[in-house]
Amino acid sequence: MFLSFRFGVEAGIESKPRQPRYQPSGKEAVYAPEHLNRQFTVKAPNQVGCGDVTDIWSGTCWLYLAVVLDLYARKILGGLFPLLPTVN
Repeated sequence: MFLSFRFGVEAGIESKPRQPRYQPSGKEAVYAPEHLNRQFTVKAPNQVGCGDVTDIWSGTCWLYLAVVLDLYARKILGGLFPLLPTVN
């Protein structure tokens, strides 16, 4: 059993997945260039990183979690938990 799941059960917290609500912009999506060519095997640490951003409902407001992962060590390099989804 996952540790976070067990803590959630003990605290009486349950997740409620939701469908994303995207606003159609009418413009074609812009994607970042594919530099890795799906080759995720890295020969040295701190050479290649990847990241993701997700939103989490806290019960009163949305929180945003941004994380950067080192692909060599497969460990988190850093993260941010801002209240607003701004790009800084």
